[in-house]
Amino acid sequence: MKCKVIVNPSSGMKNFQRSAIMAMHKLSSEGVLTGAYLQYTTEKYDAYKIALDIKPGEYDFVMVVGGDGTANEVINGIIKGGSKTPICILPAGTMNDFATYLGLPRDTAGLCRMIKSFNVVPCDVGKVNDDEYFLNVTAGGTLSEVAHKVSIEAKTALGRFAYYLEGAKDFTTYKFKSFPIRVEYDDKKIEEDVFLFIISNSPNVGGFSGLLPKAKINDGLLDVILIKKPDFVDILPLMMQIRMNTHIQHPKVKYFQTKSLTISCMDDSISIPYDYDGELGGKLPFRAEIVPNAINILVPDHKLKNLQRTES
Repeated sequence: MKCKVIVNPSSGMKNFQRSAIMAMHKLSSEGVLTGAYLQYTTEKYDAYKIALDIKPGEYDFVMVVGGDGTANEVINGIIKGGSKTPICILPAGTMNDFATYLGLPRDTAGLCRMIKSFNVVPCDVGKVNDDEYFLNVTAGGTLSEVAHKVSIEAKTALGRFAYYLEGAKDFTTYKFKSFPIRVEYDDKKIEEDVFLFIISNSPNVGGFSGLLPKAKINDGLLDVILIKKPDFVDILPLMMQIRMNTHIQHPKVKYFQTKSLTISCMDDSISIPYDYDGELGGKLPFRAEIVPNAINILVPDHKLKNLQRTES
């Protein structure tokens, strides 16, 4: 097998990058790999450009060593380039929600096992405004704002704890802001003041496992959660319910599944940004839809049985 290895050297801890290099050496020495072509990114969109240039059949798989943003660039490049090359993700970022859901290994031995098994499963992705794809999540509101306040240095030094520290500042000062949105889907309309909206492909978002409990990466559906601004006394109980995965019954929470939707702000004087896979996107309004079977992902043996296609 031949592979392209795309490494973002600014993502996460250096030992995860070493795991990838050691795995390539080991698999090459065992004859599993006949060629491993390593390329480092130096600036934003490098990973996208590298993936975009991959030709059909040029590599048996492409390995991504980086965080959610790097993985996002690669899936956009693979889809827009049309190569259909299977993707192997070594999560080296801060949150890595999608990788956590799939149980993707970070160590050399686990990575080697996954590549040798070569379990390739089709995976859905989301599409925003017909030109950008997201692997895991598009979001707007408090969660998105917190993520973009955290510096690269803090993420590298503190990992996901950096996000919790930043979020705690807003919690203690009660800076949660709400905004009026209109959500249209399946001939339905929701008009609410919310402080957070999330559109996800997997259950895991923002370091929370099961935040969107019905989500699957291959069910042909987007999972959507809207959270209205809670009263101060409701914040702690709501957080507890999120931890126990019972939050979708909370009166401040709306949760549904759909193939496509549009979200707009009902107040033209307010500019509401959104992001996808942790990277800044545009501003409301936007349209999102699911793209079934858009990419192929390598998964470990213990996750394979749980990823049978369940077309909706």
